[in-house]
Amino acid sequence: MAAKRPLLWRLIPLFWVLAIVLAAWLYVRTQVGDLYTVVSASMQPTLTRGDRVWVDYDPETLQRGDLVAFRDRASQTVVKRLVAVEHDEVLLDFDGDLWINGAAPEPPGPWVPLFDDRLLNLRDHFSFGGFYTNPWKVTPGYMELDARDVPFGSYAGLLRYRDPVDNSWLRPDGGWEKGQEMVGDARLRLEVWVEQNTGVLKLELTEQNDRFEVLIGLNQEGVGRVNYRHFEQGQQEPRTGHFAQCTIPLREWIPVVFQNRNNRVQLWMGEQAVIDETYDFNLPAALGSQGERVRFGGTGSWLRFRAVRIDRDLHYTSRGEYGVGRRLTVPPDSVFVLGDHSQESEDSRAFGPIERDRIVGKVRYRLWPKSTRGPL
Repeated sequence: MAAKRPLLWRLIPLFWVLAIVLAAWLYVRTQVGDLYTVVSASMQPTLTRGDRVWVDYDPETLQRGDLVAFRDRASQTVVKRLVAVEHDEVLLDFDGDLWINGAAPEPPGPWVPLFDDRLLNLRDHFSFGGFYTNPWKVTPGYMELDARDVPFGSYAGLLRYRDPVDNSWLRPDGGWEKGQEMVGDARLRLEVWVEQNTGVLKLELTEQNDRFEVLIGLNQEGVGRVNYRHFEQGQQEPRTGHFAQCTIPLREWIPVVFQNRNNRVQLWMGEQAVIDETYDFNLPAALGSQGERVRFGGTGSWLRFRAVRIDRDLHYTSRGEYGVGRRLTVPPDSVFVLGDHSQESEDSRAFGPIERDRIVGKVRYRLWPKSTRGPL
C-alpha cells in the first residue's frame, strides 16, 4: 500500500486554484471594472442611494446620455449623467429644459413616472363624469366608458388628471417624492379597447398656454381617422393641424403613446407612428403650466381603458452658475454632467465641467437591489 503524501503536497493544487482566482479578481478590478455603491439621491429615480452598480473602466467610449462614475473633489466616487462632451454648447433654460448645441439632447433622457394605475387608484387622481351624467364605470382591470349618448365637446366623457405635472416622481412602492417646480413636457401611455365602430377617441396634453389635441374617428371599421390640432388656450381656431389615419381593430387592446417633448408632439397607436409634429415655442401662460394637463376619453363612443401611465420629462432646476440661463462651451478633454434628481444634485451646474481623467468609467449594470437588477 502506497504511503500517503504529506498534507502540504495535497494542498498545493488548492493553493494554485486560489492564486489563479485572486489574480483574475485583481486583474478585473484594476483593468476591467469594479462594483460601486451609489452614495446620494442625486440620480433618483434612475438610481437610488445604496444601489450597487458595475462600472466599466472604458472612458474613451463614453457618449452623451451615458451614466458615468467619477471622482469628486473629495475623492469620493459619484454617479451622474454625461450630457455634453468637449466643444459642446450647453444651456439650461429657466423652464428646466436642457439644450445641447441649440437642440434637444440626443439621445433624450429617461421619462420620470408620475402616475401608474398598477400602484395608484384612478379615482384618487382623476376627475371624471359631468354634473348630470357619468358615463364611466369602474370594472376590475379597466375603466369602461359608454359615451354613445355624450355630446361632442362634453367633458363628461374625459378622464382628467388632477395632480400637477411637476418635478415629483413616483416610487416603485407607490409612494411620492414631492417636487417644487412645474414641468412642461409630459407623456400619456395607455391601452384602449374599441367595442363599436362609433364616435371619437380623444387625447389631450397641455403645456403653458398650448393645448395639443388628438381626435380619432372610429366610425369606419378597422380604420381610425386622426385629426391632430394645436390650440392656444381659449381660442376656437387651432394654430396648426394635421390629418392622418391608423389601423384600429375592434375588441383588441391597443397600446397608445401620446407625448409632447422638446417642442415635438408624437402619437403611436400600437406599432404605428401616426403623428410627429414640431412647433417653435410655447405660448407663455401667466401661471405657467397649470390645471388638468392630461385628459383622455371620448364622445359618441364605447371604449375601455387600462394600463394608464403618466410620465414627465427630466427637469433641471435653475441652481448653479455654469450653463444656467446662459450658454457655456465645454472645454477640451472635459465633459458636463448632471443628476437626474436635479433639485438634490450637486453637479456641473455648481462646479462646472469635469476633466476626463477624473472619470472612473461607464455605469453598465445594477446588481443590487435584486428587484431592480438589470442593465442601465
